[in-house]
Amino acid sequence: MSFLTRTSLKNRLIVGLTTLAIAVIGVVSMGSLKQELMPSMQVPMAFVMAQSQGLAPEEMASTVTEPVEQALLAVPGVTSVTSTTSSGDAQIIAEWRFGEDDDETLRAIRSAAEALRPSFPSGSELQVMSGGADDMPAMMLSAGTSGDQEAFGDALAQTVVPALQSIPGVRTVDLAGQQEHRITIALRAADVTRLEVDPATLQPILQSHGAALPAGQAESTEGPISVTVGTPLASLEDIAALPVPTADGAVRISDFADVAMEAVPAQNLSRVNGNPSLTLQITPAQGANVVDISHAVHAELDRLAPTLDAEFITIFDQAPFIEQSIHDLSVEGGLGLLFAVLVILAFLWSWRSTVIAAVSIPLSLLITLIGLWTSGNTLNILTLGALTIAIGRVVDDSIVVIENISRRRGDGPLTVEGVVASVRQVAGAITASTLTTVAVFLPIAFVSGIAGQLFRPFAVTVSIALIASLVVALTIVPVLAFWFLRHAPAHRGAGASEADGAGDADSAGDAVQDPEHATAPAASEAGGADAPRSLPAEPSELDEIHTPPDRLQRTFMPALNATRRHPAITLVVSGLLLVATLGMTAFITTDFLGSSGQESLQLTQAPPQEAGDDLVAAAEPVEAALGAIPGIADVMTSIPVPTPGTPTTISYDLQLDDGADVETVEAAVQDAVVELQ
Repeated sequence: MSFLTRTSLKNRLIVGLTTLAIAVIGVVSMGSLKQELMPSMQVPMAFVMAQSQGLAPEEMASTVTEPVEQALLAVPGVTSVTSTTSSGDAQIIAEWRFGEDDDETLRAIRSAAEALRPSFPSGSELQVMSGGADDMPAMMLSAGTSGDQEAFGDALAQTVVPALQSIPGVRTVDLAGQQEHRITIALRAADVTRLEVDPATLQPILQSHGAALPAGQAESTEGPISVTVGTPLASLEDIAALPVPTADGAVRISDFADVAMEAVPAQNLSRVNGNPSLTLQITPAQGANVVDISHAVHAELDRLAPTLDAEFITIFDQAPFIEQSIHDLSVEGGLGLLFAVLVILAFLWSWRSTVIAAVSIPLSLLITLIGLWTSGNTLNILTLGALTIAIGRVVDDSIVVIENISRRRGDGPLTVEGVVASVRQVAGAITASTLTTVAVFLPIAFVSGIAGQLFRPFAVTVSIALIASLVVALTIVPVLAFWFLRHAPAHRGAGASEADGAGDADSAGDAVQDPEHATAPAASEAGGADAPRSLPAEPSELDEIHTPPDRLQRTFMPALNATRRHPAITLVVSGLLLVATLGMTAFITTDFLGSSGQESLQLTQAPPQEAGDDLVAAAEPVEAALGAIPGIADVMTSIPVPTPGTPTTISYDLQLDDGADVETVEAAVQDAVVELQ
């Protein structure tokens, strides 16, 4: 390792310029890193969601769920398929083994599901989603209005959804809760028989009519012109006027059927603070910056809200938690740097040494950010946590190096060889210490399964930071020490003895003589007066500068001596502390990823039997009671459409005010629920 130090000292200008370049590139990398809540990961799982309005659970299972299950089981690599079917809705989950090609398996599942679409009942919807974090929505918003709900839904679909979809990085914008309509053609049996109409001809007629189809090109004096035939159907009258061939000639649909438009029964009703609402879900594209998306979405909604008489309420947003995490890291990093500087100053008692050691913290972190940027990682809760952990560790190697340089220098001038010898003396120790710590974290990156995908960025971040701190300590710190300490006063640690003079005589007698030069005086004496006088031996890296114990040493030396005199007691006490520490781990609360950064409470209600199908009436008193509780900002209600034979539950999502005490609000909610029963 002394080779790195010697090379750095020989090329001090290059090291200085490299340090400045690292600082500049690190700042650029920090601004260029993409920010997200969770690391990108792929769970070997896919969700197939199918909807077909009006189908009973049994019919839905036979016509949709079972064919999809059989198709997914035939996909290579799929190990299990589970499903849940209700009225007009089916959810099928396919799983496969870790280590399979996730993208290829997901493509095969999509192809198998899409191949069944023509066989599904008319109007069926099918969606396939992966189990990765990339399909996690960046934002969920609730939209409400004081005006007509149906017109408001149409306005959202025509203005807000396209505007949000055009934001860079947005993959999909889904609008839920909008009132949908369908056109029905009710055949009049008597007229069908009288006119001898074949009902089977209606579907191809409707598919072939009402669309503008390309018919080639026509030449003109101004160039070729695209030609289309047909016109889109714009009203119910257009559909009723479509011709249907019969044995006696063509007749119109209105001659034997009634054409009407009716509302499609909603599968779920959404309400916010007691008022009907719609839900917007924004999903980011892979690799998109969700913080930029959040800011752009809010800016677009602020622009559109006045024109729509709309109120938008944020249900879920990843950006505030990410930004708060980055802010916390900056604050903690600044405080950590400040306290590290104060502690270093207290022990080294030299502002020059303190500045040199303190430089290693931001420099090591900037190198880590460059590593994250070049490796394609992002700033998320795990990489931010790794950086926070690294703040307290990256300065250790530099402190050891700079303290040894200062101590070995003593009262003499600082030379290049002296710096090299000082670094060589501790290089093995700090290298072993750093690589041992890296060996603890780095294997996490090679763990298989979801844990490996989730914690790999964490392990990589900590490892880069630790290795960066070692490189900084062996290359940059020696150069800075040579520049700053070469003409600095002799180093005296905190609490240095006030009687250094008396100690110098003692230390001279205790000095360790280099065996290589031990025979030089004897040779001189043997050779008499004419013998050549030997030159003083160069300081060896094994030499120690002996100084009287300072106040700090006098404080811990009695404890050190006591442990040496009673090794058995020392080992027993250490063992008891180890056992007690392991036993206390049982009292530590554990969970998967901790708080998501957004305080909220969830509540479910089983409506009373007397409520019947009027679940809105059952939810209204609960909404009123919850909305009156201090600390609750918004009450979001999800009311499913009752299905015969299926238990129905109403869900409430309570968004709390910033700074609200969760336990206090939770107790108030429980009291309010008890009063309603």
